[in-house]
Amino acid sequence: MIETLMEYWPVWLLAGEIAIILGLYRFILREWIVSHWEKKITQDDGDWLCELLSPVTQEVCENILTLAPRLVVDTVKNELLSSQGNLTRVSKPDESNEVEVGLSMAEGLLKELGLKNPNIIMVSRLAKSLLSRLEPDEGQIEPSEGIGKVKTGQELLQGL
Repeated sequence: MIETLMEYWPVWLLAGEIAIILGLYRFILREWIVSHWEKKITQDDGDWLCELLSPVTQEVCENILTLAPRLVVDTVKNELLSSQGNLTRVSKPDESNEVEVGLSMAEGLLKELGLKNPNIIMVSRLAKSLLSRLEPDEGQIEPSEGIGKVKTGQELLQGL
């Protein structure tokens, strides 16, 4: 057993050196380093540290003042547009309002084509194109009330 321990003497020596260094640092060197830096910082109220870090703090302040407002506005704008589109999708169309019904029909058509959440701009463009197809062209003759009217109920029985 002692022979095995003696075979690995370099490993034991290295482990002992590391233990001594860690012990010295933990109990002696750390206190010396901390007291030295405390003296240096309190010596001139840390002015040397402020002078050393002033270019960094100035650049950070300039970046914050130039980039942050633009980023905040862009973020708020995107959130507003996103929530507006989501609210439009969630709300049920008012059946008396032709525009809302047309938009919901266009969105339904796009969903049937395979789009999970169609963009509101796509829905709006599809609704406009559908509306332009449904509006009568100029010069087209509209059917009168009497022509093409289907008889229902009592009207059917009157002819018998």
